[in-house]
Amino acid sequence: GELYDFASTQLAPTISQIDGVGDVDVGGSSLPAVRVGLNPQALFNQGVSLDDVRSAISNANVRKPQGALEDGTHRWQI
Repeated sequence: GELYDFASTQLAPTISQIDGVGDVDVGGSSLPAVRVGLNPQALFNQGVSLDDVRSAISNANVRKPQGALEDGTHRWQI
């Protein structure tokens, strides 16, 4: 994604030039995505609305840390 590209091509090289920085690793490059195809007639027949589907997907969505920042003694999830 755009954020990973920016981090690996712009941010990491800049940070690696700071005095005292030994190594810069960019991780978390996976782009999780789900495409949901719906059958409007089947939803109607089951009494399920598009808002019901949207809410179910939103409630099941998990936000996880996408990486970490380390300084040798500390590690922060970002």
